[in-house]
Amino acid sequence: MSFDIHDYHLESVKERLDLLLLVLQYDSQEEKHFTKGQRILINQQRADLEVFIRYLFKKENHNEVRFILLPKELDEKIDLIKNNINQMAWKSQITN
Repeated sequence: MSFDIHDYHLESVKERLDLLLLVLQYDSQEEKHFTKGQRILINQQRADLEVFIRYLFKKENHNEVRFILLPKELDEKIDLIKNNINQMAWKSQITN
């Protein structure tokens, strides 16, 4: 499922951050699915979402907030990996 500008509210942003961290951990600990460039894009979106959360709590200026969206193909790959993780009931070896 694609994450777009309408999804920028606190709960969905937190869910997205959790998902992005999970698929990156899976990619690192198990099977490689992402290219280096895709990992960079995912981490850029993670950073932007963190800035957005800080903005919501008035710890960041509005002009610092960016709404970087991932390419549709990458979002689809993230969803596919999420489904695989759920089917396997996979858990990260790294705890947050």
